[in-house]
Amino acid sequence: MVALIEAARGYDDRGHAFATYASMRIRGAMVDSLRKHAAGGRANIKRRREFDAHRTRFVQSTGRQPSDLEMAALTGLELNDYRAAADAAQAIRHESIDDLYSDQSMWFADVEEQAEDRLTRVQLKEALAGAIDRLPPREAMVLQLYFVEELNLDEIGATLGVSAARVCQVKKAALDKLRGMLADRE
Repeated sequence: MVALIEAARGYDDRGHAFATYASMRIRGAMVDSLRKHAAGGRANIKRRREFDAHRTRFVQSTGRQPSDLEMAALTGLELNDYRAAADAAQAIRHESIDDLYSDQSMWFADVEEQAEDRLTRVQLKEALAGAIDRLPPREAMVLQLYFVEELNLDEIGATLGVSAARVCQVKKAALDKLRGMLADRE
């Protein structure tokens, strides 16, 4: 519309019909707009066409897509130079987010913990703490030293004055009791 208005303002009758003059001006304005909003310049468009032509010939002759190394050989470039040129010549597509959006897409995934998961985690933590409180003091102490203080079995044994094997037995018994208590909860 802007090109049509500018054509009407700038029209001088020099033997050409207005329609001919306006169509040339509008077409020129459209090409200028496309070039202005294009992702790359003419050189990138030309290079992309050359790469596409090489790729098409390769696919027609072999029946498969060429690797980057084969494309580099076809274009007469070193591998790194080919990759850089292909990246620079890559067309950029602008698409509506409404067309691309999907609830299953990782690009749109919510990385925060959901309220239901948080509630479940808090409830499990409370149930675990309650179950640990019901354990005998020695078993609770072994679990505390192992999981919270992050001591190994030998260090726990030295602290409690028992062998590492005995600590392992006490830890296993405590974990079995906790599993039983939490299984009742579910």
